[in-house]
Amino acid sequence: MMSNKALGIGVFVVAALGFLVFCLYQLSSGRPTDRYSQPSFSTGNPAADHLLSMSEADVTFVLSESVGEGCSGSESFYMGVDRDNDAFWSVRCANGDSYEVEVRPDSGGSTRVLDCPTLKAVAHVSCFQKFKDQ
Repeated sequence: MMSNKALGIGVFVVAALGFLVFCLYQLSSGRPTDRYSQPSFSTGNPAADHLLSMSEADVTFVLSESVGEGCSGSESFYMGVDRDNDAFWSVRCANGDSYEVEVRPDSGGSTRVLDCPTLKAVAHVSCFQKFKDQ
């Protein structure tokens, strides 16, 4: 039997993913914005390509919503993509916490979130740094 806490976390994750998909397709307004990349640039990951076409402020908002944890995003950074077309972003919250957000190339642009200290300890990768081959 699933505990109430586990069920609540599961519901939160599903809601956060749904919100991310909504933001990816609705938040960008077509107005001139500061862009991370050229609009024609393709990572092979539709959700990441959409994020790359958005303003930095909008991307920071979407990523902080994916993090949850009360994160009010203050900065975001595109780290790059891996050979599986998973895109990686860093986001800093107003409270100083930082996270890596992996955006998968699936139809919903699902995400995985890992705090930056754990990412550094486990994968020896630092947030807010481009991948070496990008």
